[in-house]
Amino acid sequence: MESAKPNTAVQTKLNPETNPQISEKSCPSCGTKISPDAYFCPNCGKKIKDPPPSTAIGKQIAIYIFALAAPPFGIIPAIKYLRQKDEKSKIIGYFILILTVISFGIGIWFTLALIDQLNKSVNLQQLNDLQNAGI
Repeated sequence: MESAKPNTAVQTKLNPETNPQISEKSCPSCGTKISPDAYFCPNCGKKIKDPPPSTAIGKQIAIYIFALAAPPFGIIPAIKYLRQKDEKSKIIGYFILILTVISFGIGIWFTLALIDQLNKSVNLQQLNDLQNAGI
């Protein structure tokens, strides 16, 4: 039976002292050492960096509805998702952007159609008024 030897290659990769790619950070508030991927300090709770936006399906549906209901403001979450490094977040960001542009275009089209209809109605009313006045 062979004795279990520790894997020194894995230990070297995970040790911040031997691998310069992994470096521990310190909390700017209390100085506690924290991992590089930490969003909050485990000691004092200070926010270190913003967590990435959620890619959960419920959150996606809520953002898609928001992008359709308030078209110009859908750009804000789209940019947040597009700035992420993972592919899933980028796809969500592009989809939000597409929904926002489509919704904005439909809103402009309906607005122009309403203005056109109101103009026709006002012009028809003015023509009837002129005809009734005998002019």
